[in-house]
Amino acid sequence: MKIAFITTEVFPYAKVGGLGDVSSALPLALKSLKKEIDIFMPMYKDIDKKAHKIRKYNHWKPFDIKIGDKSYSVELFRVKLDKKVNVFFIYNEELYNRSGIYTNTEGKAFKDNHIRDIFFSKASLEVMKILNLNYDILHTNDSHTALIAPYIKLVYKDEEVFQNTKIVLTIHNIGAAYQGICEAVEIEKAGFSYDLHYLGGPLEFYGKFNFLKAGIYYADLVTTVSPKYAIEIQTPQFGEGLDGLLREMSHKLVGILNGIDTNIWNPSKDDLIKKKYSFKTVKKGKLANKKELLKEFFLKDGKKPLISMISRLTAQKGFDLLESVAEDLAKLDINLIVLGTGEKNYEMILSSLMERYPETFSVKLKYDDKLAHLMEAGSDMFLMPSKYEPCGLNQLYSLAYGTVPIVKGVGGLEDSIVSYPSEDSTGFKFYKHDSLEMLEAIKKAIDLYKNNTEEFFNLSKRGMKINNNWKKSAKEYVKQYTELIK
Repeated sequence: MKIAFITTEVFPYAKVGGLGDVSSALPLALKSLKKEIDIFMPMYKDIDKKAHKIRKYNHWKPFDIKIGDKSYSVELFRVKLDKKVNVFFIYNEELYNRSGIYTNTEGKAFKDNHIRDIFFSKASLEVMKILNLNYDILHTNDSHTALIAPYIKLVYKDEEVFQNTKIVLTIHNIGAAYQGICEAVEIEKAGFSYDLHYLGGPLEFYGKFNFLKAGIYYADLVTTVSPKYAIEIQTPQFGEGLDGLLREMSHKLVGILNGIDTNIWNPSKDDLIKKKYSFKTVKKGKLANKKELLKEFFLKDGKKPLISMISRLTAQKGFDLLESVAEDLAKLDINLIVLGTGEKNYEMILSSLMERYPETFSVKLKYDDKLAHLMEAGSDMFLMPSKYEPCGLNQLYSLAYGTVPIVKGVGGLEDSIVSYPSEDSTGFKFYKHDSLEMLEAIKKAIDLYKNNTEEFFNLSKRGMKINNNWKKSAKEYVKQYTELIK
């Protein structure tokens, strides 16, 4: 079985969110299952070619791709991820010689993102043709590469190299901002017939062109990153205008919960934390890391329950709930720390909370991978009050580190956390997007922490024993690939 994994982010080369983690960990897990796999991604300016030992592909002759009336040259680079998986980097001077992946230094989306996605999708397929790479599966991800499905079915359908190729599209986030919506005039620029832009047609979305819709329509299999999210996106509440299509396509829609890389996220061998520990030594280990973590956030009282959040600062992540009960939280005798960047209004709100309640809140407006590991190791609880959460990774990291999750029961958070009290409970849940419900869940967790320490650490240890590694998820993907090939 030969697989091409086509994505716009791969850790450690380029990462904005969870897609970057998935795009390295899943291919490596598939490789460990003896599958042949290559990764295709764009070559961004900010990728350090020298540090990662990325080289131009031998004997490659740049060629042009036309998008509308304009030609774009395709250059090719390559490296082996973890010395195991080929990564092909596709580059064009005009489209990628700028800082940022999807946005500029001010956080504004590039106006030509749709052109970049068209280019990368077409260029990936042309590289496969030129190098005669016969893949059984093309695994595409989100709107950025969703056009590969209609390209294979409509434009490249007679190409010998793709005659037996099946297309998988994984939806990591269906939010309206992540669907690749642009003006209908771009349909012909992309190389498709405008005849497909009719009311309710595969390339029509409220009068516009929607890359993700096109991908869902033409893909052979559509997956999401948790079983619950696969159900949720078929409803108007979560489907963002695509719920009708997804209900129609439900026969080819599957939810597979993401895993985590247990070589990287593992407290027993994590070099980024103060003291390594296992579930047998979780109390001592977490205490040592908590002391170090409090220093990092300029907090002093190690007896207080310590709750952490690591997140993009957006409305999706539930920061509006935090603001409305800040005073109540300050009265609970806790510490709550936040690491992340995002929308300026939430950065301002969190900074204000830190000023008003310095004994409770501490915030670092940045992303710091080493600090993220220490937060998972040193915190008592981890808060994720997301409005929606396709999968979520931090609750899985928290389980691995014995940090008890407090989550809203949506998407992958619902699938991965069992709420207290229960024989197999691993955390605490609330279900309405309501600040008081969130506050009650936090109070329950704090009450257990303060008044029944043994039972609290039973939750902690139970989470650490759960197997959430990527191999488990990869086996499910292989099962789906095999069915497609048959």
